[in-house]
Amino acid sequence: MFSIASVLLLALFAEWRPSLIPLRGGMGNEIPYIRTCDVYFLKETQKGWIAGFWPQWSRNSISHTTDGGKTWVPQETPSYKALRVFFINEKYGWAAGGGYPIDPCPIVMRTTDGGETWTEQILPGKHNLWAIHFIDPLCGWTAGLYGLLFHTIDGGITWESLQQNENWMIANLFFANHLTGWASGYDASEPHDTRGRIWKTIDGGQNWTQLSVPLSEDIFAMFFIDSLKGWFAPASYSSTPYYTTDGGSTWNPSVTTSVGPFPTTISFADSLNGWIGCGGIGIGREGWGAIWHTSDGGRIWTRQHCPTSHTLWSVSALNANEACAVGCMGTILRTEDGGNNWVYENNGDILCRIHAVDSSHIWACGLNSLLIRSENGGNSWEVMTDSGFGYGLTFPDFRDVFFLTPDIGWIGGVGGLYHTRDGGQTWETKPYPHFSCEKLEFVDTLHGWNINTGYGSLFYTIDGGTTWGIYDFPYNWLFNNLDFVDPECGWAVGVLDSHLIPHPLVIHTTDGGETWTRQPVSTSFTMCGLYACHFVSRTTGWAVGHGYGRRPFETQSQGVVFRTTNGGESWEEVFTVQIEYDFCSVGFADSLEGWVLSSWRIYHSTDGGMSFEMEFGWPGMATSPPWITAVDNRHAWVGWFDGCILEYVPSPGVDEEVTKSSPTSTIIGLKVVPNPFNRTVEIRIQKSDIWQYFSIATLQIYDLTGRLVKSFPLLDSRYSILNSVTWDGTDESGNRLPSGIYFCKLRIGDNSLTKQLLLLR
Repeated sequence: MFSIASVLLLALFAEWRPSLIPLRGGMGNEIPYIRTCDVYFLKETQKGWIAGFWPQWSRNSISHTTDGGKTWVPQETPSYKALRVFFINEKYGWAAGGGYPIDPCPIVMRTTDGGETWTEQILPGKHNLWAIHFIDPLCGWTAGLYGLLFHTIDGGITWESLQQNENWMIANLFFANHLTGWASGYDASEPHDTRGRIWKTIDGGQNWTQLSVPLSEDIFAMFFIDSLKGWFAPASYSSTPYYTTDGGSTWNPSVTTSVGPFPTTISFADSLNGWIGCGGIGIGREGWGAIWHTSDGGRIWTRQHCPTSHTLWSVSALNANEACAVGCMGTILRTEDGGNNWVYENNGDILCRIHAVDSSHIWACGLNSLLIRSENGGNSWEVMTDSGFGYGLTFPDFRDVFFLTPDIGWIGGVGGLYHTRDGGQTWETKPYPHFSCEKLEFVDTLHGWNINTGYGSLFYTIDGGTTWGIYDFPYNWLFNNLDFVDPECGWAVGVLDSHLIPHPLVIHTTDGGETWTRQPVSTSFTMCGLYACHFVSRTTGWAVGHGYGRRPFETQSQGVVFRTTNGGESWEEVFTVQIEYDFCSVGFADSLEGWVLSSWRIYHSTDGGMSFEMEFGWPGMATSPPWITAVDNRHAWVGWFDGCILEYVPSPGVDEEVTKSSPTSTIIGLKVVPNPFNRTVEIRIQKSDIWQYFSIATLQIYDLTGRLVKSFPLLDSRYSILNSVTWDGTDESGNRLPSGIYFCKLRIGDNSLTKQLLLLR
């Protein structure tokens, strides 16, 4: 029979699953990279590969296309650290990288079957490889930081070290034949604005000569098409490209004297047609993505429309009309008409906030004017494009979205504030006194508040956002979030910065913001800050954040949850947990059930926050803090990672299972760890202690179409039911199944239970 404990256990077996939104972000199912570092296509073919890195769990640092970049298939690799990829033909390829950003070391991976299988080698040294080039299936070179340079004559089975000057940072390699080649990068011993270098070898890399090039910053963008013709562009904000027709002995400036910002890559399809990709030099989203094109061999460059502001790290020309560019946050762009139109296959979407008006109407926003909505509870989503947000060659970044009704809402961020009265079909620009509008809260069509988290300022409006005032709080009161339960009663939380020692800050108003009162928060931490708050009534609410330096002495940061049941007159520290990063969001459906989020985990409480169980754990860190919106205990959504929304799905069959009380009610729960998974998943079976045996006990895996792909018998030699099975993502024949949603159905006797699995290759 089911005990109370069993019923509570069942409640915890609800799950979070990805909502099928029409985005393919950098951490999404298809391209799981925070930076897509390199793209390489075999000339005049539709076959290409991309290299990327992050996160560690993905093991998919290479992906492959056979249709010119329209679709990509991840290839499992022994390392997640690929920074460059190079193929000499359809079968033989290599990837170079390292332990970036932790534990750097030179790593080369090799394939002889088009990437179906890869082998890894760790070469001597303590730095990363940034470049790789082969002239045939046997002869190649790879190079990187602090003078690392290696040569192979057996296809990469063995490598000879050709160590160069330890100040040389080699970012690019091109060889015309077994003897003649070029390397570009910078000399770290020189001033930043004059350290750009191009070196040339005529003896296969044994010796290198520094070429005479104009004084410049780092040279990442370099390309040679044969032993004579080559191009480069320095990585400066406004850069002049150069070309050579004599192997680099002399360099001619292009007529176009300003391309940028920060050219990072050049690729030519032939001696006339080529592209430059730009945007920045950092890991994340720095600068503005830009693409320049030439059709006369580099004399004149024309800027083409780039549909993303993400840094572009590599471009590869298939032919004079087709090219593919890749960059930060998994960005993949493609053109089929010489660059007149660039479209994104993977835009590196970053969601910053999600807000549900009710169980049907949901909005989410993010960087680069990203705005999506659902009108059916997340079953389908619409991208709200061409809504008049973009201006010039850049796009405003949206940080928050808030709707009072399905029609009336506001969206704000870096670039201003916008208001709609027709469900987002049209938007009106609202003046805003600061450059960034980040945390919005409205109680009616006139009265609203906003926080600029960069400065912690708290603003208010009484005319729907047309004009804004700012509260005169002490300079060291830094606000992060606010929440109102009605037009009069609200709270704001943040950090009181006292001589660089953070303390929790909570202020409260009962007159619509006319006056505010600071509320004391007692904590066991010597340093503590609050990042989010949520109230379900005038009396009951929660605030979350981080703390460290708890007595007795502790140094590691911990997530902390505070609760009040008397409107904030007193706050109780109810839950702490040692986590990788702070709690950044909280959402409760009622006085008992709710969730708190860190950058890695979702924790669920059914007792008002007194205790939490980890309910979802993503195997990597969000690049922007996740946010939760909860309508009730059956409808909640999380904006997670880049272009990913998770929806809460209550445990299937919970009500049915709880009502059963016969001795054959054997299934208490079914848990899968991890979920999503990449290589293997453990399916754990929670069953009651019933003494009799059963003739039927199976676990079956189905795909999204309902096709049975795998079956596990669960009775051992003594006819006892197994406690768990492990599935490696293959079918009955041992074939690897593609990424996607699968279902595992457990059947014991007359009872069954189904759980969803997400396989990420």
